Amino acid sequence: MPEPEKFALFNNMQTQTAALGVAVDLEKEYIYYLSTAGPSISVKSIWATLCDNNKKNRVYIEPWFDVSESFDSPVGIGVAYADILGSSYKHMACRYKNPNLLLITDKKGLQYPHLLKDKEQRKAIRLEYLPQVLYWFTEYINAYTIVPALPQWSRAIWRAGYEAKAIKSLECYGDCVGAWIIDISFDWLELVQDLIKTNEIIFEYEMIEDEQS
Repeated sequence: MPEPEKFALFNNMQTQTAALGVAVDLEKEYIYYLSTAGPSISVKSIWATLCDNNKKNRVYIEPWFDVSESFDSPVGIGVAYADILGSSYKHMACRYKNPNLLLITDKKGLQYPHLLKDKEQRKAIRLEYLPQVLYWFTEYINAYTIVPALPQWSRAIWRAGYEAKAIKSLECYGDCVGAWIIDISFDWLELVQDLIKTNEIIFEYEMIEDEQS
């Protein structure tokens, strides 16, 4: 008989909690989003470890990751708690607060928690949110760069930015079905200018008739 599948856990060598979702950068070994449940003292212990930034005191995730098992967080991560009705447990969600993180969470992702085994199901959920992600992306470009981006340009800019590695996908599990980090140092103006030159994005002009003609 096959061995039963293990429940995913967050562990800081002092306590452990149920892993409900996570978004990580495997290269930097950063957690950008974490969703968990457990006794109040345990989830707060995970939070304290996550914010410690001590390489010897980190959060371990089992059994989702093979490449890197332990993580800390970037500076600027926030936390929220909620009581779980009918239980003494608390739900805790942590998220990087910088607007250059675009994040999709959906409880349907808990039915398909694994990146590889549930790839197609998770992709289908992610595609439902594509218009919202492109809207967030356009809002970010307009608010935090010198580029005046139109909504109808968002797909072309996103595609080109992704190919230029100015948008990085994070590894996502559980209730997190999509997460991306936008490179704040990237020259988005030059990218948009190149897209205009190659007619990948265009301006739509409206002809105005001279009232005296």
